[in-house]
Amino acid sequence: MNPILEAANAMFRDTQHRFTIDEHRFYATELRETKAVKESLKKEGDLIGHQQGLMQEFGSQLVHLRDPDAKGDAIASLKRTITLERMAAASNKPSDERTVAKRFLMEAFIALYSATTELLERKEYGLAIPQLTLQTLIKPESSAPWYRLACAYAMTGDRKKSLSALKTAAEKGFMDLEALKSDPELAGLRDHSEFQTILGEMEKRTTLSNQ
Repeated sequence: MNPILEAANAMFRDTQHRFTIDEHRFYATELRETKAVKESLKKEGDLIGHQQGLMQEFGSQLVHLRDPDAKGDAIASLKRTITLERMAAASNKPSDERTVAKRFLMEAFIALYSATTELLERKEYGLAIPQLTLQTLIKPESSAPWYRLACAYAMTGDRKKSLSALKTAAEKGFMDLEALKSDPELAGLRDHSEFQTILGEMEKRTTLSNQ
């Protein structure tokens, strides 16, 4: 082992030792100059660069969602990217590709969540729906994007798709009965028999989970 690493490790093992600021600076400087750390930093830089490239392309495709003529191709491209990165992230074999895929998917999900929150607040439901759909592709096991998608569809008047998304949200574990009963976005659905069925099933699950 590098003598600098040996000395640092010895000091870290000594629980009685208290590092001075100068010692912190010395070991930080020396460790940055070791071959192992340099290689690790370069590798991390390469991973970040790859991730940033994916996000830049992802972001450029999101912009096209506002263009009616380019929207279809943009959605297809975004879905393809998510599918490929989910496959890479699901690999059982550790790799740089898996690491980048997992990071990208998390960053993309957060970016989409932020964007759709703003779109919903501005009542731009037509723009929010494709981005909410992308969120359901990134995290299909999560109920929240499905619920928000149900609300967006309801506000466009598409009861069928809204109820379908709401049913999926319930199947994924959505349990917020108060939201289901009071959210104004769902007001137009509450007299529908399928809505009442979803509500009833959710109430049963809530009762069972509280026993």
